[in-house]
Amino acid sequence: MTDPLEEKISRHSLKGIAVSPGIAIATVFILQDSLLLVERRNVHQGNVEKEVSRFTRAIRELIDELRNDSFEVSKSARKQEAEIILAHIAILKDPYFVGRIVQDIRKNEVNAESAVVKQVDEFRKVVAAIVDPHLRDYGGDLLDIERRLIEKLIPRLQQLRNLETGTGSHWSRLLWGSHRQKKSASSLACNRDSLGIRFGLAGPL
Repeated sequence: MTDPLEEKISRHSLKGIAVSPGIAIATVFILQDSLLLVERRNVHQGNVEKEVSRFTRAIRELIDELRNDSFEVSKSARKQEAEIILAHIAILKDPYFVGRIVQDIRKNEVNAESAVVKQVDEFRKVVAAIVDPHLRDYGGDLLDIERRLIEKLIPRLQQLRNLETGTGSHWSRLLWGSHRQKKSASSLACNRDSLGIRFGLAGPL
């Protein structure tokens, strides 16, 4: 059975023909923010744990990808990017961050993509209200992570993103949408408190 979201994405590709000498024939892609394509839908109770597994697998794959990015970045002495990678890995390994998304999937019996979007959006609302500018920078980190997780959950989106950037390289896309400064990246990467403790959200999931 075809995933509804995959069908929605496929409708964004068009075919054309050459109308003038020198114009190449190719598939046309209309690129949208991947988050706009995510729909919240219920899954059958028997498939809930499959959704949890999809999410945890996406987490593992993204962490592995970021570790590879870190290795590539370290070879070129790009310290600021390395610090951002460390901050992203720390968030992905954060038990409160992961737990909230897993809880949403299980409790509400929804697809993994929508649980990621919903919970990250809630985190970002809390972060946006924080006075400390260094902690507020977490909003950009969370958005970057959200998009990359969605791309892991929906591989077709990652293919489109590679087309948009003109490269298949992961770490070359690392700063896509990120506006954090070096000082902020360092402070975030070194803070080992969980997101729940850091933002006053800690408590029973």
